[in-house]
Amino acid sequence: MLANNGYAVLQVNYRGSGGYGLDYKEIEYKKRSTLTQHDIIDGAKWALAQPDTSDANVCIMGWSFGGYFAVMAPLVEPELFKCSVTAAGVYDAVKQEKTADYSKKGSVSVEAAEVYGADESKLKAESPLTYIVN
Repeated sequence: MLANNGYAVLQVNYRGSGGYGLDYKEIEYKKRSTLTQHDIIDGAKWALAQPDTSDANVCIMGWSFGGYFAVMAPLVEPELFKCSVTAAGVYDAVKQEKTADYSKKGSVSVEAAEVYGADESKLKAESPLTYIVN
């Protein structure tokens, strides 16, 4: 829909994306605010450097894990991203860690504990809510 209406659209297969093997997926574990976030930021900067993109009004949008990045990216690079559209993202990683149901084998929460860790100071640093409230 966006591309059909004249917008340049970039969908980044950031480190941690599925379909590229276990090493590619696991390299991102406990690095969502470093490696993964910067894959998306670097992708946006690359797209803007292309000759057929002329508008500097960059918007990011995402759902779930992408929703997290859609909120976090403008906080990391406020001069790059002018708007954000997000849904079902994690905005308070500390709360998610404390309230998630890790008891069910195979649940998303079990995988989240492995992927994100449980270091509260790191989770707080990775939470968009930390930066929006302050």
